[in-house]
Amino acid sequence: MLKLAWEGFRRYRKRRKNLTVILISSCVLLLFFWSLFSQINANMRKFWVDRFVGGNIIISSDVKYYDFYTPVSMDYVFSFSGLKKHLPGNKAILAPRLRTVALFDKKQEQPLITIGIVPEIEQELGKHIRVTKGEWCRSGKNEVMLTSGTARTIGVKIGDKVIFTVKTHNGYPSYELLTVTGFISFGNVGFVFGSNIAYMPLDTLQKLTLLNSDSVNEVVTNSDSVKYELGKDYRFVPGTSAFSMSRLISIGVQAVGLLLLIVLGTFLFQTVSHNIVIMLDERMREIGVFLTFGARPSWIRCIMGLELFLYALYCMVLGSVFGTLLIWGFNSLGFYSVDIATEILMSSSHFVISLHARYYIICFAVISLLLGLAASVSIIRNTARKSIRSMSMD
Repeated sequence: MLKLAWEGFRRYRKRRKNLTVILISSCVLLLFFWSLFSQINANMRKFWVDRFVGGNIIISSDVKYYDFYTPVSMDYVFSFSGLKKHLPGNKAILAPRLRTVALFDKKQEQPLITIGIVPEIEQELGKHIRVTKGEWCRSGKNEVMLTSGTARTIGVKIGDKVIFTVKTHNGYPSYELLTVTGFISFGNVGFVFGSNIAYMPLDTLQKLTLLNSDSVNEVVTNSDSVKYELGKDYRFVPGTSAFSMSRLISIGVQAVGLLLLIVLGTFLFQTVSHNIVIMLDERMREIGVFLTFGARPSWIRCIMGLELFLYALYCMVLGSVFGTLLIWGFNSLGFYSVDIATEILMSSSHFVISLHARYYIICFAVISLLLGLAASVSIIRNTARKSIRSMSMD
């Protein structure tokens, strides 16, 4: 069987040179674009999630619109312990938060999006909260972390106290003096979208808003799988969709990637089907001989399937070599961001495509699948049992 399959593979390579070129070119394009869009998605996660949000977000299902710079209403708080009951065996990190708008005042008033956090859990998530000077706030303390720009506007330094005003969950004002313990930075994201964010201990903010110690209005997690375990009372928001800008970029990247895959797949499917039909028509006598000597149609189909597998592997190896050279050439051009806008669009200051073994595996699987689907109808039709007479008539 292997010998026959090898001879069939050599026949494809010799007689269908145009198909070989198309398959190799398709593999090159698929590898390049798959790596390109995967890199964009990876960069987006590093730029927006790992360096700012901290992870994916779980909110109440009653919240219809979510944006990181638009605090969730206190009407949509939920029980943190109740959420954890939906994830009994999940090992994901769950960081409870309470996000609202509050007023900070010393020499000048400044409204800020204030996020109540559990510092120990937030630090387990990653380095999305970067304290550039001073220290983290501590649970159970009347402390807050501000950006250095906000601190200058209000007129405070590390160690100073600032007047904090927030509305309780039932709409009444609540006041407290908070100590500034550290300065935080959000990089270029904060420069573009604003650094009007402050972090303080969750339990302190819950007390000032007259909420119990179990009430939160969002939970940040490092896991993607928890969305399949959440009940109907909760909604899962990917971290890359936490901002209107990142959500727009993500949708655009996915739409372009899907369009390219459809165009490439359709072209490849049509081309392969046409070439396989021609190839099988040339082999009608050979198929007739096999059937005459008692070969089963399933055996002949296995031979032809193995031929196509070897052929796809051959094209994939050459396509991988040329695709790797194309990506290396792309990286050598040096794509650097020239301003903040391009850095946000690329989600990186220096765009470089990384290569991973799984990309080659995916490309081989896609090419093999398209090749198999395009060839299967023709192979099954031409290897069905026929009489010698009908075979000769064909």
